[in-house]
Amino acid sequence: MDPRRVTGALISVLGDDIIRARVTGLHKAAGGTVGVELDDGTRLTADQVIVAAGASCNDIAGVPTLPLRQVWVR
Repeated sequence: MDPRRVTGALISVLGDDIIRARVTGLHKAAGGTVGVELDDGTRLTADQVIVAAGASCNDIAGVPTLPLRQVWVR
């Protein structure tokens, strides 16, 4: 998957509803993810959470550790 294309698609669909901030953790309840915590301490709730942080997803508390590595394509 090309993260640039995913990001572009999300921006085109969500537009002004996007909050541009760093997520530091996921909030879970009843076995599911119900929101996120931002680096300023703000908590947001959501029906669905998309983690599209690439190799940095392992830096987000609550995301399962995945065997990821950065790949640079020119």
